Amino acid sequence: MTRITVTVAAALWILAWVRVGVQVATEPAPSHAVHYVGLHAEPNDGRMPHCHGPILAEGDALWRSCEYRLDFGEPPGGGLVRFDLAARTARMDWRLGDDPSGAELEAAALVSDGLLVLTRRGHRLLHLGFEGGVQARGTVDLPLVALHPDAVVVDRAIEVSRAEPEVRPFDGPALALPVLNCEPTEVCAARGAWRDDGGWIVWYTRMRPDARQVEILRARPGGVPVVVQRLPYAAEDGRVLAPLDMAPAGRLVRFPSDGPMARLEGDTWRPALPPPDEHGLPASPDLDVGADQTYALLPGGGLRWHAPLYAPFFPRDFTQRFRLLDDRWRVLRLEDDRLTIDGRPLDADPRWLSSDSALAPASGGGQWLMGPFGTHVHLDDGLRRTDVPGLAARVWAVVGRFDRLRVYNDLYLDFAPLKIAGYLLVLFGFPLALLVGLVRRRRALLVACGAYVVLACANAWWFWLLTRHV
Repeated sequence: MTRITVTVAAALWILAWVRVGVQVATEPAPSHAVHYVGLHAEPNDGRMPHCHGPILAEGDALWRSCEYRLDFGEPPGGGLVRFDLAARTARMDWRLGDDPSGAELEAAALVSDGLLVLTRRGHRLLHLGFEGGVQARGTVDLPLVALHPDAVVVDRAIEVSRAEPEVRPFDGPALALPVLNCEPTEVCAARGAWRDDGGWIVWYTRMRPDARQVEILRARPGGVPVVVQRLPYAAEDGRVLAPLDMAPAGRLVRFPSDGPMARLEGDTWRPALPPPDEHGLPASPDLDVGADQTYALLPGGGLRWHAPLYAPFFPRDFTQRFRLLDDRWRVLRLEDDRLTIDGRPLDADPRWLSSDSALAPASGGGQWLMGPFGTHVHLDDGLRRTDVPGLAARVWAVVGRFDRLRVYNDLYLDFAPLKIAGYLLVLFGFPLALLVGLVRRRRALLVACGAYVVLACANAWWFWLLTRHV
C-alpha cells in the first residue's frame, strides 16, 4: 500500500512539474512588475494606476501621467507616477487633479530637486519634488513658447500675424525678445527658445493659409528673425505646423499638441513622419491621436519624452509605431498572441505590455519597454530582451500576482491564502512527504504521501489555472 501511494504521489508531482516546464518552454516570459510606494500607494487603493501618453525619462526613472484611485470607492484622479525601473519601485506622491486629465502636461523641465511642470488644464506651474510633494508656482496665462528651470518664455502677441516672445524669469525682470511681424494674411508664432553663450535664441514659424509651405525663422539677441528654411505642408488638411521639436543641450521638453511636426537635425528641420506601412501606404498626419502622436528628446542625457507615435485609436492590425533615439522607426505588433518588434517575437508576456506601451532609453544602454501598469522589460540595442527570468523566478511570480491582480481577476482575490498554499504544496509537498518518511517510520511516509495525493488532487484545478502563464 505504501509503495502504491508513494508512486501515485510521485506521478502527480512529476506531472505538476511537467506542466510548469511545458509552460516555461512555450509561454512568453512574464514582464517585471513594480512595487508601488508613496503617499497614495496603500494596498486598498483599489487598483494599479493606469498610465498613458508620454514618458519623461530621467535616467532609469520614468515619469508618466496616470489615473489612479485613493480609495476603492472613489473615482480615479490624475497624477504622475515615477517609475524607478532599476529598483522596480514606483512612487505615487504627485496627484495633480480629481480626474485623469488633471495630470496631462504641456511642458516639463528638470531641476536639481525634481520636476517643474506646466499642466494642460488650468496652465498651472507646479514643482514636483523627487521624494514627493507638489508646490504651486503660479499659472502661465499666455501661450507657452518654452519652459526652463529658471524661466518661462511666452508669446505676448494678440494677433496671429505677430509673434512677440518674452522671457519671464522666476527671479528677475522680464526680457523682451525679437518680434516677428507678418502680413495680415500670414500666421506667425514663436515656437521655441533656448540659451547659449550668446543669449536667447528664438525660433518662429510663418505661413499663409493658401500656401503649401511654412517658413522657419530664427533670431538671436538684438537681431531680427531671419528665414533659415522652408518646409512643405498639406494645406488641404487645415493644419499648421505643430510646435517645433527643439532639443538643445539644456533641460527642456516641449509637448507639441497636434498636427504634423518638424524636428531639428543638425541645422535642418525635417518633417517627423513615420515610413510607409506594410501595405505601401504613406504615413499620414491625419491619424487623430492628440498629444500621443508626437515626442521630443534631449541630447546629452537630459530629460526626454517618448510616446507611441501615429497610433490611431483603432489601429489596423493592432499596429503601434515607436521612434527611438537612433531615429529609426520600429513597429510593435501583436501577432498570434505574441508580441513582436519589427516582426521578431519578443520573449515577454504581451498582456501587460502591448496597450499604451512606450519605449525609453536605459541609462546603462538599451531600452526600457514599459506598459500602462508599470510592467516592463529591458531590451538591448537590437531590441532583444536581456532580463528573461529563470525557472525559479517564474515559479515564484505566480505568488506575486496575487497582490497585483486581485482587483482584476477573482482567481487572485477569492481564497487567496488557500490557493497560494495549494499551489506551493503541489510543487513542493512531495519532497517534504519523502523527508517525513525518512525521519519518521514507514507509516508516516504512507500518511504524508496519502495527504499529498488528496491535497494535490483537491488543488489541481486551481494549480492548472495559476500556471497558465508561468
